[in-house]
Amino acid sequence: MKKLLIALTILFAANSYAAVDKDLLIRVQEYLNESRNIKGDFVQQSSNSKKDSGEFYISRPSLIRLDYKSPQQMVSDGKNLIYYDKKLDQVTHIGLNSIPAGILFKKDLDLLDGKEIKVIQTQQVDEYYEILATLAKDPAVGNIKIYFRKAPFELVGWETKDATGLTTRVTLQNIEKTKSFSKDFFTIKRQKIYTSDGVKDANADFY
Repeated sequence: MKKLLIALTILFAANSYAAVDKDLLIRVQEYLNESRNIKGDFVQQSSNSKKDSGEFYISRPSLIRLDYKSPQQMVSDGKNLIYYDKKLDQVTHIGLNSIPAGILFKKDLDLLDGKEIKVIQTQQVDEYYEILATLAKDPAVGNIKIYFRKAPFELVGWETKDATGLTTRVTLQNIEKTKSFSKDFFTIKRQKIYTSDGVKDANADFY
């Protein structure tokens, strides 16, 4: 029995090592660290059956803006993910270093040293690559699976799993390169566009 356990341990360790393609990780981190501006549409689906969609804007390496069709907006300013509920006029800041999703928008991303980010697995599925990763110092917060199209090689979406097991998948569509964005494009412009009873206020101003 002891010999069997040792053999299984060695086999599991070998399979775990083989499941991470270092050449792919180098390609991914070079892609994510490279400056580029893209935009398009996105669809978001969660395991609790909630679904939304909208337009996305990404300025690599650390800025993103998701404009939802619902009264929601999400922005990464390079330090935080900022969620804006326009209906409630409520803003929430979450540090990028505290959530797996922050891996996507981290400056000088390093997927190889394992100090901040632990890559659990890489794999090829049909015409896509998948990278599964978590925060090395706090894996209990969840993980992120990042999807890349093989040809042309580009980011096409991600799926996060939080500490409760809730998964949220964002799929990017109609991706196209664009010119650089204005300096304040990735900031929240708060505007009370809804009254207290939830009715849209056409006369609301920015503040």
